[in-house]
Amino acid sequence: MGTVVRCHGCSLVSMVEHTGELVRCSYDEDYYRRAGAPGPGYRDYFGAEAAPRSEISSALADMVLSLTLGARRVLDLGCGGGFLVNALAERGVDATGLDGSDHAIERARANTGGGQFTRADIGASGLVGEAVFDVVTMIDVIEHLPDPVEALRWAAGLTAPGGAIVLLTPRYGGRLLAEQGAAYVHFNSDHMYYFTEDTLRTTITRATGSDMVEIEDVLAFVCKQGVSIPDSMARKYSMERESMLAVLSP
Repeated sequence: MGTVVRCHGCSLVSMVEHTGELVRCSYDEDYYRRAGAPGPGYRDYFGAEAAPRSEISSALADMVLSLTLGARRVLDLGCGGGFLVNALAERGVDATGLDGSDHAIERARANTGGGQFTRADIGASGLVGEAVFDVVTMIDVIEHLPDPVEALRWAAGLTAPGGAIVLLTPRYGGRLLAEQGAAYVHFNSDHMYYFTEDTLRTTITRATGSDMVEIEDVLAFVCKQGVSIPDSMARKYSMERESMLAVLSP
């Protein structure tokens, strides 16, 4: 799987191979349907997990739009199967999803939810032209990226003046890590980095030059926006995961 290390300089935690390089993962069809097989990925992302993912994405879409009133164009980076993109499209938003996985984009395009999808890696040049977006979302993405600073800098360049980046990532170092130890749910080779609130804030500021960042636990953040939290979301972010939401104005 890899070795978890902490930077002496900035305290950011990462997972590395025996060579000292960051771990790598293939986001192919097997990643999205492991069916109990060992390794990183999902048990049945497009099957049994699809319904709760749709519910959670609907709540996230409502939260995003409550934060950014009047938003008309949204880009979801690392969109996976496109659940959030389609939830936004259903609310009348011009929503685009971008992901580097051929399989994920193929499945997202097969779902006639109204979203638009591009197969490309985050940070690639010439893929969205001169487009700017009112909101750029990165939901459970930044921990998978080899250079989160550059990814955030790229995302900021796609965000319209007065717009926002909405980021969700696991919160490292809480109850689950203390209880699970080496079996911590997020210790897998698809996660290159593990953020605390402090290291996430430092990463964001380094990338964007902005300290206008609000960070809070997912359920508290969503609830504060007056959005109804479905049972699937309450269960995921209170029992199965500890995650945080960050909203920044680059």
